[in-house]
Amino acid sequence: MKQHLKKIIKIIKKYDRIIITGHKNPDFDSFSASLGMYEICKKYGKEAYVYISLDKVNPSLNKGIKALCDAKEIYNLIDSKKAIDLIDKNTLLIAVDFCNRELIECKELLQLDTIVIDHHVIDENYEINSIFSLIDSEASSVSEIISFFLKELKIKPSVLIATLLLVGIEVDTNGYIMRTTSKTFEASSILLSLKADNILKTEILKDTRENYIKKTNMIKRSYMLNEDVILCILNNEIYEQKDLAEVADELIQFKDVEASFVIGKIEENKVSISARSLGNIDVQKVMNKLGGGGSETSAAAQFENISIKEAKDKLVKLIK
Repeated sequence: MKQHLKKIIKIIKKYDRIIITGHKNPDFDSFSASLGMYEICKKYGKEAYVYISLDKVNPSLNKGIKALCDAKEIYNLIDSKKAIDLIDKNTLLIAVDFCNRELIECKELLQLDTIVIDHHVIDENYEINSIFSLIDSEASSVSEIISFFLKELKIKPSVLIATLLLVGIEVDTNGYIMRTTSKTFEASSILLSLKADNILKTEILKDTRENYIKKTNMIKRSYMLNEDVILCILNNEIYEQKDLAEVADELIQFKDVEASFVIGKIEENKVSISARSLGNIDVQKVMNKLGGGGSETSAAAQFENISIKEAKDKLVKLIK
């Protein structure tokens, strides 16, 4: 890890400005890790920016962004128009929490020299053309990786950023249930030593009564496909991607369940599958065969212009 960090810093020092981006439809890990990398870039006196389209933000991020605004902390949040204006030979792109070029929102940024920092398995068919990649598939999250970077560089972020990184780890591990190693707890300990606020973390993660009821109704549509795989086939309502992911997280906690798959519409003509596993079933391999990706325990795939039933049939054929 130290050698990788040295290489990353060496590259950062060569550029005048840095744009840091997470994947489209960012989650807490993607956004928090971007903020952590911003802190690192500022340590070396770089003009740094965090790419995020606030009008397309996953609602689960709203509390985190509101906390950032309330704290009046400056992290140069920019959208695609501003980002495109910054593209030149002196600008470096740092892509965090994804290594699939299809997952970048502003595709124009891919013309920049790019560093990739991720914890997902690379699909060589969609790999970002980077000048350096750090892919740690054993890490629970990119927030975990960034936490070790901060410790190594002796950077003390604000209480809010330390807290958001802790939220990133907790969300990506589903409350320290999945993809959790001793390093995950060590990273959390680092963040707590940096004054991460557990009370603020709990407040940011609090669910609404309405969302809880919605998830409960979605879970009611689940059933065991076989002795260790559970499916949840939603109706034709349009859901957010994070709804499917949260239900998949809930289902994996049921007794005798080794893998969960949730299928539903996220746009009028787009169907998505969210998959989770305890580790014995590699859901990344399953989703790869459907054109998606992720990690062994957390993956997804999307389809355009097919029905939920057609997506289900494709999935079931692979599982059985």
